[in-house]
Amino acid sequence: MIKDLNIRRACDGIDLASCRNVRSAGCDIDTGDDAISLQSGRRLNDARLGKPCKEIVIAHCTLGGLHWACSGIGSETSGGIRNVRIDHTKFVHSRTHAIYIKTRTGRAGVIENITGDDLDVADGGFLRINLTTAGNASTVDDSVEGDLGFPLGRNFSFSNVRVTNVTTLAEAVQIAPEKPLQGLSLVNVTGTCAKAISLANITRAELRDIRVTGYAGPFLTQTNVQGAGLDAPK
Repeated sequence: MIKDLNIRRACDGIDLASCRNVRSAGCDIDTGDDAISLQSGRRLNDARLGKPCKEIVIAHCTLGGLHWACSGIGSETSGGIRNVRIDHTKFVHSRTHAIYIKTRTGRAGVIENITGDDLDVADGGFLRINLTTAGNASTVDDSVEGDLGFPLGRNFSFSNVRVTNVTTLAEAVQIAPEKPLQGLSLVNVTGTCAKAISLANITRAELRDIRVTGYAGPFLTQTNVQGAGLDAPK
């Protein structure tokens, strides 16, 4: 249990690397990098070991990220990241996004069962998913070759989200067509945003009860997306 911490620092606030059964509750974290970062390695040997970061709960926290995300999931994902819940949390500002699920081709790993509920988001984007090009390109990776090297995303679900003047509601386009994201749900999202939703290479998408205003351009752009609620704002 990580409870009631107040963290102000220039780098990451809390890094959880291949950890399991961790609950962070009531923390106030405002940092120069990711406020909370989940990792599991970035090399071939990490993929072979398969030691995931899993069973993680972030609840009743206030998070801010000056240069990057509030909650960064990845980009080191070779061992997998699974069963992450982010509930009843305020994201007060970020340079990128409140929740950024990120990795790159060659790092392998499965990122699955990532859920968020009862979230307040302001000053930055809400959600970004990049499974192909995230991470420091200058860092040398011992890459996983071939089809296994494509990270797999599965079962991402976010509900009861209130956004205030966010830059982007949801961007999930950097996903390899060789391994589409298997399941993305956005349900009951309200508020204001400058840009709405862009999706690519996703199966089992669900957009429901999304009521946002203020955005320029289309509500939804999509390429190779299958699912429900993809025709118009719901």
